[in-house]
Parts: sequence; C-alpha cells; structure tokens
Amino acid sequence: MSPIHKLRNDLLIAGTEPDLVKNLMTGIITTTSISLSWEKPDGNASSYEIQILGDPTFNKTVTTTSYTIEGLTPGNYYTLLVSAVVGENNVTGNSSAIFVYTKPEVVKNLMTGVIITTTSISVSWEKPDGNASSYEIQILGEPTFNKTVTSTSDTIGGLTPGNYYTLLVTAVVGENNVTGSSSEISVYTMGTKSIQTPLNFSFFVSLQPFAL
Repeated sequence: MSPIHKLRNDLLIAGTEPDLVKNLMTGIITTTSISLSWEKPDGNASSYEIQILGDPTFNKTVTTTSYTIEGLTPGNYYTLLVSAVVGENNVTGNSSAIFVYTKPEVVKNLMTGVIITTTSISVSWEKPDGNASSYEIQILGEPTFNKTVTSTSDTIGGLTPGNYYTLLVTAVVGENNVTGSSSEISVYTMGTKSIQTPLNFSFFVSLQPFAL
C-alpha cells in the first residue's frame, strides 16, 4: 500500500509598496520649528514616516497628513523626508523630500559705535544663536535704504544732521534670503552748530577830576 503524502500549501502574503505622498509643503516656519503638510498618496497608506536627512535620531510616525517638527536649530538648512507606510510590517514607499531653512534668531547686543557724526552712525552687534550668513540693515521709514553686510558692524553715511533714526538689523540665511525678526536701535545724528558773530560794543570813558 503506497504511503499517503499530505501536501501543505504555504501562503505568501505580501503587500505592494505605497506610492509617494502628494503636495508636500511647509506651513509656519519659526526659528526652531517647521510645519509640514501633504496629501495621501494614490492607493493606500496607514501611516506616514517623517525623517530629517542626516539626523538618524529623528524618526517620527504619524497617522495624520500634517506635523510640526520642533527643537530645530535657528537659521539651519534641513532636508525633510515623508514616506507613506502600510501594514503590520511597516512596508514603506519612497520618500518625498522638501528643503527648507528655519528662520535665524535675533542678533544680540545691537549698539551704536563711539563715532556718531552729523551725517553718519556706526553700529555693531553680535551674531545670533544658531546660524547667519549675512545681515540686513534698514532705516525705519526709508524703504530706499537697504544694505546687506557679512560683518557684524557697519557705518551708515549720507544722513541728515540732527535727525532721529531708528535702525533695524536682521540676520539672513540661505540663497533665498530667509530673514528673522529685527533688532532695532534709535539714535540722533549730531546737529550742526550755527556760528554767531560776536556783538561789537563801543565804550566812551570820560575822566573827570574829583573835587576834594
């Protein structure tokens, strides 16, 4: 009698990779946070994985189509990756990427220099926390004046004697000139002193003898 062989059919359960998320974009960006949003991909997705390129310690999984990444460095450049995920084994699709700077922080210790003349004001400051590639100097109320420098001091010339100025200094980062909040300082230029001609007085003295 021939033996009876029992055949067992192994079932292989596999899932296809999810597609790319659509319309990945940034929302509110601050000095230490970036808000992201996206649309679900074609097909299915049960969750989304968010990563920061170059930072293996950051890996966040969410079920919504938006998220705010916090604890970032001011004025820093980030490549952010979002991938759709499906299934119990977290089958992950390809990542959509977006490139963005956080805003730079406010410059520190903005002050005027020792030399203030009738037509110029010297200012200096310290670099902000985080990163800054350049600095924008503006005069409040004068939209035609806008100067960019890479140093932490400058002298503004061509001013009006005895005039009151509010000067704004803002840190800048990136090719698209991402700016933060401004520090400001208010100061007068020196006034010009008018030179008056002294008055001429004539005195007539009459000497009379005293009678004793």
